[in-house]
Amino acid sequence: TGGNFEDTPHLSALRKAEEASRFLHHRFTDIDIPFEIIKQAIEEDENDSKEVEDYLQAGNLLALVHSRTTKDRDNYTAVLFPVGELKNQLNVSFLSLSRTKKVVYDPGTAPAATFETPIEQIISSTVPYRGEGYSEGGQPNLESRIACAESS
Repeated sequence: TGGNFEDTPHLSALRKAEEASRFLHHRFTDIDIPFEIIKQAIEEDENDSKEVEDYLQAGNLLALVHSRTTKDRDNYTAVLFPVGELKNQLNVSFLSLSRTKKVVYDPGTAPAATFETPIEQIISSTVPYRGEGYSEGGQPNLESRIACAESS
């Protein structure tokens, strides 16, 4: 082949390494690159490409939930993201403003919810709701949002 390995995803890493070795030997006759180095570089590239592809296909794994009340000191932003070995636990951490108007990060120390399968996407709502399970300012409190997610 012409050495373009991007067009040959069906080839194994071993086969790609053989093709690359042959190309390099014919193109650069005065350089001897050990086959294992070529094979290792191709395997690393494939692993990196797979990680990037997996990342790009993943859903939104971070959400911000804003809580507004009539009292400024009670306003906060919850930061939701998956944790745990299986990424099936929901961590909820908080951002708020101190009295001196500095941002305070309060990390969640225990999962707020655990699911049977890995969390693939987190979506937060910005629509103000009213009714039971909602804060004074009309926003759903975090506990009711998590409970809704568990029941879906």
